[in-house]
Amino acid sequence: MNMHRNTPDPIAAYCLRGHESVAGWLQPGATSLIWSLIEVQKHERISGDIAEIGVWHGKLFILLSLSLAGSEKATAIDLFNMPGYPNFIAAFQRNVAQFEIPPEKVMTHQMRSEQIPLGQASSFLGEHVRFISLDGEHRRVSIMHDLRLAKEVLSDFGVVVVDDIFSAWAPSVTEGIIDFLRQDAGDLVPFALAASDGPLTTGCAKIFLCKESAKSFYTDYLRRLNGGNIKLMTDF
Repeated sequence: MNMHRNTPDPIAAYCLRGHESVAGWLQPGATSLIWSLIEVQKHERISGDIAEIGVWHGKLFILLSLSLAGSEKATAIDLFNMPGYPNFIAAFQRNVAQFEIPPEKVMTHQMRSEQIPLGQASSFLGEHVRFISLDGEHRRVSIMHDLRLAKEVLSDFGVVVVDDIFSAWAPSVTEGIIDFLRQDAGDLVPFALAASDGPLTTGCAKIFLCKESAKSFYTDYLRRLNGGNIKLMTDF
């Protein structure tokens, strides 16, 4: 079943209804903010690959992949195996195909992200990444490793989104994010937070990072796109 045939904007169709057919966790506030950032990148012709560590059945990966243009690629990294959910890679692949993401544009690695050595992130994630989502293993050391990988490959106007900050279910994620920002962030800075706006079972808050030189670019755009419906860290 094709969810966006004859729809002029497949990203809009997916954000408004299409994502409901894909298992996973993505709350309305986070969806709106990610959609806005995709539109900013499109408007400003910011090119580059996209990637996600921890894709589950592809709910967010598909949204990011719908923004691919030209020679851009999308990379998915996941074990595709969890207690009670063995070998769900086929479900992920069916969902990606359902929304007509060209298969030649999708690189899938069935592995732990911690198997990627620091210094070799570009071999797995691409050399010039404009949007990367981190939602893999939820241990402190794991999220710190994933953030270091993202830092290696992020383009000048790239965005990193990290799931489950302030989650009552995974406090070690928050610990890892804070420790990374204190110790290893370099020129990466937080610029927005999508607060949890639904039941815990539908997802948790997400934090957005970019290079410090791009922070005002994104915050200014987000204010223009969302008006009074958004509060940024510089507002307080």
